[in-house]
Amino acid sequence: MLKICQDWEDRKIKERAMEMFKPRDYTKEVPQEKRQLDAFALLTNGDNICTAATIFDGELLISNNTNKEDELIRSYTDFFIDVIEKKEVNILEKKRLINLSYSKERERVKNSHWLGGVEKKLKALSEDPEKYLKGFYEKKELEVKSLEENVQKEEEKLNLLESDKDLDEESRSRIDVLQKRQEAECKIQKELVEEYKALQVSKKKGEDIEERKVEHDNKVKENRNNLKLIKDEIGLIRKTPEKIHLKQIIEKLKTKIDILNKNLKKLKNEKVDDVLKEMKKELEDEKILAQDDLEYKRGAKFLKRLKRAMERIVSGLLEGNSPFSLEMFKKLTFTAKKDVHAELCLIDHIWERVRATDKDFFSQEIYIGLNKLCCFKCMSTISQINEMVRNIKGYEESESHRLDFIQTRGAHQKSYGKWESPNIRNILDLKHPDQILLDLGISDDDFRTLTNNNYEDPDTSLSVIEIPSDEECNEEDGKVILQSI
Repeated sequence: MLKICQDWEDRKIKERAMEMFKPRDYTKEVPQEKRQLDAFALLTNGDNICTAATIFDGELLISNNTNKEDELIRSYTDFFIDVIEKKEVNILEKKRLINLSYSKERERVKNSHWLGGVEKKLKALSEDPEKYLKGFYEKKELEVKSLEENVQKEEEKLNLLESDKDLDEESRSRIDVLQKRQEAECKIQKELVEEYKALQVSKKKGEDIEERKVEHDNKVKENRNNLKLIKDEIGLIRKTPEKIHLKQIIEKLKTKIDILNKNLKKLKNEKVDDVLKEMKKELEDEKILAQDDLEYKRGAKFLKRLKRAMERIVSGLLEGNSPFSLEMFKKLTFTAKKDVHAELCLIDHIWERVRATDKDFFSQEIYIGLNKLCCFKCMSTISQINEMVRNIKGYEESESHRLDFIQTRGAHQKSYGKWESPNIRNILDLKHPDQILLDLGISDDDFRTLTNNNYEDPDTSLSVIEIPSDEECNEEDGKVILQSI
């Protein structure tokens, strides 16, 4: 990736860079055995944003982003130990654990997302309505002021671009040459129009014009292509695409300002009691929508994923198609570092362990199971390590993640501010992800805007293995022996 970045020097550098940073999802390509690590990370995630799990030297390692070991990890490992030893599944315990994972996820979402924010507003409105209304007006006025400042900044950028002051002598000379070529092509275009009219006259006279028409169509096609190429080149030199983009941004900002000002004016002209009553009604309606969103969009879907994740691992353990073993669960290792993302914590832990021995760190592949896809900063670090390994071992560069030393199921490529470098980055002298963006001429703000695509993480636990439902199993004293699959 870095080699490609260093070679880019043309005007479309940002456009090409953004193509690199599109989400990459290899979930469907990952073998089922490795997918059980993703399922294990999902089940034991608890209150965390991200949990990672891997197996190295026969040991099960797990990490998360909150620097603390969740009780779910031990609860699930105890359950899976019981499954391995008894070759049967306690359905009641299975349901309890799934519900426990589900309740933790619901609580985490409630406290940090839409519903929690609406409830906070309702509470403030009921405790001191006048203070809430005053704060609401102040917040909206500050928002208008901030938008107006943004408009001013964008207009300054646009004026600078339109003035052509930043064009050097070479660029101006090139534009002159291109404009002369453009004029010549426009003359040819007029001649082709006259030629077309002449062809139509010949056709009415009954003359055979097929060959002449084919030749004419080829000339028209060539002329249009030449004009397009000239226009595109002039546009790149004069930064026309950037100007159009800035004009669109300015128009959107001004529209938003107008709407906010109209709404504020309307509210201030109405009676205070009526305004407060309407605000309360809107917040209560929003709370219902937020509850529905949590229950159905996030809740029901997540519960389904948890069930599939559990069934994936249980099936693997009972059918002998599992990366896990009894000893792994009994000796599970939890590791975490403050502000270091889960997958990089595991890589650091493995690196430190290998350095204490005579073993080669790059001697075996590492698959890291995750409850969600990697962020840009984690994936750029992993990509650099993989590139280093390819150079050491002489592998040909390939887009296939299966040839990578460190593998995951992909990356959503969003960037987060709270990201601490792992030790291995400094030891191997890898580039910091922020530096990669700087080398490409991309600001962190631009990058976050362009990659904020609301990418929805795919179903981590979806399995092609058919698992019998609770009702299809032989139940006896709260325990169930799975029928052959």
